[in-house]
Amino acid sequence: MEDTTVSQARQENFLALFRGFRQEHAHLPDRGMLKAFAEKLGLSAKYLSHVKCGRKAIGHAVARQIEEALLLKEGWMDRRHTESEPVTNSERLLIEAMLTLHRGAPEEAQRVMLELVKQGLAKKPPAP
Repeated sequence: MEDTTVSQARQENFLALFRGFRQEHAHLPDRGMLKAFAEKLGLSAKYLSHVKCGRKAIGHAVARQIEEALLLKEGWMDRRHTESEPVTNSERLLIEAMLTLHRGAPEEAQRVMLELVKQGLAKKPPAP
């Protein structure tokens, strides 16, 4: 039997991954989104529906399958993550690109980049 903490982490991570998938596919209708996510993971939509509602827990084998399908490091599903960690592939690519750009830039350019990010974060987000 899985540890309760691991089961909770997997549930939270699944929900975060599904939210990220929905955000990446916001141009598509919401209906059928779980089915599309299930296909990406190679899992049954019915099973994922039960996971999403908390009726079923994600076991070891399924956790590894999700990680493999989404190119996550082994064990990623088993631990809690902060809100600032990338969830979607586009977020991971953005972080990698920013780090590459930052690390390759002179110190003054690094300061300018950081200042621009701070200014962007200080701005009020647009209304939906």
